[in-house]
Amino acid sequence: MKLAIVTLTKGASELGKQLCDRIGGTLYCKEEFLKEIKSDKLDYEIHSTEKPFKAFAGKLFKAYDGLIFIMATGIVVRSLAPYIESKTSDPAIIVMDEAGQHAISLLSGHLGGGNELTHLVAEAVGAAPVITTASDVTKNLAVDMFAQSLGLVIESMEDAKTVTAMGINGRRIRIFTTRELPETTTGALPKNVEVYVEEESMTEVLNDLNNSALEEGSIFISSKPIQIPDNCVQLIPQNYVVGIGCRRDTSGNVIKEVFEAACEQAGILKDAVRELATIQLKSDEKGIHQLVDELKIPLIIIELEEIKRVQDRFKGSDFVEKTIGVRAVAEPCAMLAADEGFMRLHRYADQGVTIAIWEEDNAFKR
Repeated sequence: MKLAIVTLTKGASELGKQLCDRIGGTLYCKEEFLKEIKSDKLDYEIHSTEKPFKAFAGKLFKAYDGLIFIMATGIVVRSLAPYIESKTSDPAIIVMDEAGQHAISLLSGHLGGGNELTHLVAEAVGAAPVITTASDVTKNLAVDMFAQSLGLVIESMEDAKTVTAMGINGRRIRIFTTRELPETTTGALPKNVEVYVEEESMTEVLNDLNNSALEEGSIFISSKPIQIPDNCVQLIPQNYVVGIGCRRDTSGNVIKEVFEAACEQAGILKDAVRELATIQLKSDEKGIHQLVDELKIPLIIIELEEIKRVQDRFKGSDFVEKTIGVRAVAEPCAMLAADEGFMRLHRYADQGVTIAIWEEDNAFKR
């Protein structure tokens, strides 16, 4: 986590230095206190704060994953209010008093890691951690934290909040999944949460829910497009790797169109794709980079020598081999970039784009 500790007074800057010594980060303090704190032996950076403070705070808000403000909570709230956007993207915000008595998780406690950071900060200086998120203080299931722990994509944050609130208010929460959850996960679930493994299909479960009064909340863990009823949320495992090849300078729009059609053919949501893979010769293909940037997933580059070792497992092309040196691209790239599993979609080709989709056996966070 890229971390900044922000101070305005001498006492706060001294506490900030203690924090940096113990947990790292970049320290910001007023110019007049820099000389007293700076030392050649420091393993972290120290910079001066800027005026006006609200604009400076906004700049830090966009540059760091976590911000620890050692000052009054009111200053922090008023300074950051114009920059707050979403719990899925805002950094973790922690506020401490100058005496180091309390560390307050103020913003992005769950997905931003604020609550975890608060405990780390409190332990580092002997402060009392102050956590106010209802699911934490009542020991109930927080859907966003559950999803994050398993590496799942939340299909709808609004649905996630609805199901979390139902659990906090004493309702039963049922989790339906096609894969066994890790024992470390099931063992830590609250008593009002039940897990059902639907190995074949969720169709029957969904039909039953759609035809009944929904007094309970439900979580569906599935990479397939499904229609969920009210009081439910879908969490999407990212256990698919897409291998891709294309003609030189194929447009990003065409690549995206073929990618989405291939996902539909495979019966998976595009959010279920963990990464794309292609050959070194395509590492600078703008259309492919446009797609991974939009999906916010990594692009894995596979060397030709690696492909040559496995290409005989797949149907190849003499023309492709003559042109680039290997007989196939999409299928071997998908397999080589992925963990153990099987080929879900062997070869989907359209408009000069070829795609293969590999399904990994492990559906949860590595």
